[in-house]
Amino acid sequence: MPPAVAAGTLPILHGAAAIPLLLLAAFRTQPVDQSTVVHRLPGDLHLLTLAYSLRLKQVLMLDAIVLAGLYTLRIIAGRQRHK
Repeated sequence: MPPAVAAGTLPILHGAAAIPLLLLAAFRTQPVDQSTVVHRLPGDLHLLTLAYSLRLKQVLMLDAIVLAGLYTLRIIAGRQRHK
C-alpha cells in the first residue's frame, strides 16, 4: 500500500509540502497556445531540475517520475527548437 496522509503512513508535513508543487503543476498544464509553451519550457525545465536536485530525488517513486518528466520535456524542447 503506498504511503498516504489519510492512512497515517505519510507525514502531514510531506503532504503540505507537496501542495505548492501540485498547484504549480496544475497551472502549468492548463491548455495554452503553442507559442506560450515554447517560451515557457526553459523556465519549467530549470524549476523542475532545481526541485529535483534539492529534494525530489530523495523520494524513491517521485525520483523516477520526475526524471522521466525531465527527459520528456528535454525531448519536446529540442523538437521545438529545431522546427
